[in-house]
Amino acid sequence: MPPSKTQIPPHRRRQSTNSLEGQTGRLQFSHHKLHGDVGHRDRLHHFTWAWFTTTMSTGGIALLLSQIPYRFHGLTEIGEAVLILDLTLFLIFCGSLTTRFILFPKTFLASLLHPTESLFFATFWISIANILSNIQIYGGPRTGLWLESTLRVLFWVYTACTFVVAVGQYFFLFTGKPLTLQSFTPAWILPVFPIMLCGTLAGTLGSSQPPRHALPILVAGLSFQGLGFLIAMFFYSIYLGRLMSQGLPSPNTRPGMFIAVGNGSYRLTIAFITS
Repeated sequence: MPPSKTQIPPHRRRQSTNSLEGQTGRLQFSHHKLHGDVGHRDRLHHFTWAWFTTTMSTGGIALLLSQIPYRFHGLTEIGEAVLILDLTLFLIFCGSLTTRFILFPKTFLASLLHPTESLFFATFWISIANILSNIQIYGGPRTGLWLESTLRVLFWVYTACTFVVAVGQYFFLFTGKPLTLQSFTPAWILPVFPIMLCGTLAGTLGSSQPPRHALPILVAGLSFQGLGFLIAMFFYSIYLGRLMSQGLPSPNTRPGMFIAVGNGSYRLTIAFITS
């Protein structure tokens, strides 16, 4: 029976296998695109929040370079260069995502409701936390009181936004499609990471704030740091149970297992910065 006009020939179909794309169904490509010639529009269509893991780690490197105790001439300049690279990548990724949502309006809501891609929405906020910390470390000594006041306001705005993000994302996970123990990944911990980083951000900003402003910032940072660590500990028990009962994840998802060390590493970071 010949295929109807509405059907797509098998040789012009390609199944989307990337769970981070936030798309379902089949992607239509011409013959030359199947051989790797994919246009910029198609690439932007599948530009996801997961790209902010790059700026998340780059900002962490700049933060680490600023805290190395054994310093040499030029180390601060290296950290500033990494910070500039981080800011450049962050703006590029923001522009790419904005373009995607303008060209494909439905993908914005879909990216926030997708069970996998939405988890990486947290990396956008983690990148912002690293940027704010680096601005204080590298820019604070060279500026006036205006930066101190600006960062104080941004801290509370960041705290409010990330608290709403954590509650909203977990509410979606709790009320959405049931998830099984076999499908558990460390990415389930990501929604609480941004609010947990209020502790790291408070430790960085608190020393430069007046006492009457520093105390509320440090109390909020300590509270949300403890909240994030407590929730992460609950997830770690589930994760270990999943590994014991189901074995290692599939090979293509095993690189994501490194997310599990993030909570403890940020705890060490805030202890190092505030010491």
